Amino acid sequence: MLIVPIDRIKPKQSSALQRSKNLALEPRATLLCEQWNMVDWTQLWWVRVNLCQISKETLDADAVQRGDEQLREKYSQYQTTEFADLLIFSIEGISGWSSNS
Repeated sequence: MLIVPIDRIKPKQSSALQRSKNLALEPRATLLCEQWNMVDWTQLWWVRVNLCQISKETLDADAVQRGDEQLREKYSQYQTTEFADLLIFSIEGISGWSSNS
């Protein structure tokens, strides 16, 4: 499971964000992480995680609460703020590539 908080730290005009609207229409998403070095391309790598949003209503409330608590423990800026929402995803697949492989 991967959880993405929508926080209220940075002011937003609305809590109805476009990413949430997009996920309501299409629950699949991709997280892409990459690393590259402009000078040394042997350092190049990427990882892609295929995700599918999970409705919080279908999850155990304790699991959602634990995810919330873990985010607050790991990131100090979340300790005293309210989340507007939590986007919760199941991990459907992981792929990647490295110039060293």
